[in-house]
Amino acid sequence: MRATKDTGVQLVAAPPPAPHSIAFLLASDGQWLRLTSNGEVMDSSPFATWSRQVDWQFPCTADLNGDGRPDVAAMTPGGVWWAAFDAGNGSSRTARLTQWSGTAGWADVVTGDFNADGLDDIAGRTAGGAWWLAASTGERLTNRLLTHWRADIAWHDVRAGDFNGDGQTDIAGRTDSGMWWGAITGPAGGPAVNTAMGRWTPGTYLDVGVGDQNGDGRADLFGRTLDGTWIAAVANASSVGLTSTPVARWNAAAGWLDVRFADFNGDGRTDIVGRSLSGQWWAAYATEATGTFASRAVGYWTPTVDWKHVLLADVTGEGTPDLIGLATAEPTADNGSWWVSRFGERSFESAVWGSLRLPLGVSIRATLPTVS
Repeated sequence: MRATKDTGVQLVAAPPPAPHSIAFLLASDGQWLRLTSNGEVMDSSPFATWSRQVDWQFPCTADLNGDGRPDVAAMTPGGVWWAAFDAGNGSSRTARLTQWSGTAGWADVVTGDFNADGLDDIAGRTAGGAWWLAASTGERLTNRLLTHWRADIAWHDVRAGDFNGDGQTDIAGRTDSGMWWGAITGPAGGPAVNTAMGRWTPGTYLDVGVGDQNGDGRADLFGRTLDGTWIAAVANASSVGLTSTPVARWNAAAGWLDVRFADFNGDGRTDIVGRSLSGQWWAAYATEATGTFASRAVGYWTPTVDWKHVLLADVTGEGTPDLIGLATAEPTADNGSWWVSRFGERSFESAVWGSLRLPLGVSIRATLPTVS
């Protein structure tokens, strides 16, 4: 070995990356657990303790105070919203956020930044058709009326996204006639304007989701018909509208599970993955040239295992999402091993990244992916 000159510079090994949140799990004993990854292994730790006597409604994750860390929120049957704020040191603090009516018959509760102030908000629709926005101040939520939808219409597949590209969250919902209506948020989170955005053929659609099919920064809608045809409703650049076209076809008899939407190859376009009953994962990748999706098999999970809490998160820090699932031996149990499937150029590789061990008699009531 050749000697080198001592420069007096001491080399120090880089510290391991700090764990980042992947999901929150609400256990039946009232304990919130935070699932984290350090790039090599996943672990769950206590985050907050709430009353186990309360039937918590509409649990959700959102960055309510704009610190870049996800918080959890949920409503009591009486309409009181509570949140557990991430304190940034592995602990949390619980605070009362606001009061909604306990008798309004709330539905379609969604989260997003409705006024583009960098703070996530919460919106929900009453049985009477009134959309209310609970806008975050960083510590509390302030309620105001957003818009009205007809109460005598059955609204389907209500989703939130920025459909007009103004940086504010909007809401879309589909009627029995197939018409998509959008509640397009006004300036600074002001009253929303109800706008007809496009129509799908009346019928049942499965796995309806939101993404960006063409990378233009506007939210698009995806849905799968009973015969396996994927429909993409792409936001128009010149107006608040959607242009719908068939973009892919999956085997309708495959019994698709755990369908998820994300950009798996880093090209800025939303792709689709799903798992068949036989255990085969398929991915439909958005293509730039034709605006359609190219589908191919990308991996396999053993179908005899009961897979739970299937999530998407970038656990490796490579900039693209990975698939996560808890392999359990029994359908009634949550204890098991966390598996991570990392996407490659043509397929994914799977490995065990940790385990979840709950006390006897404790189960998971809700699994909430964290906001990115």
